[in-house]
Amino acid sequence: MSSQQDPTEPINVVITFLVIAAVVFFFVVKPVNGLMARFKPTTDQPAPTRDCPYCKSSVAIDAMRCAFCTSELTQAGAPPRDDVRSRGGPA
Repeated sequence: MSSQQDPTEPINVVITFLVIAAVVFFFVVKPVNGLMARFKPTTDQPAPTRDCPYCKSSVAIDAMRCAFCTSELTQAGAPPRDDVRSRGGPA
């Protein structure tokens, strides 16, 4: 028994690999990429912000207090709010 190798076997292995790689690419990778692109979520616009006049942090445009320094903020065109007494707290 001699263990001679067929001289065309390495070529057959390479061709088989390339054919399988092409089939996987065109029948799996391309369709999945197409589906992912179709169902890709849209990027939402960031919420409008303004700067806190005290600590210069970016806070939501409709915020009543700064989340960073807890200072009370006024809305554009709204009168400034009084402290606890205006909300029915202790006098």
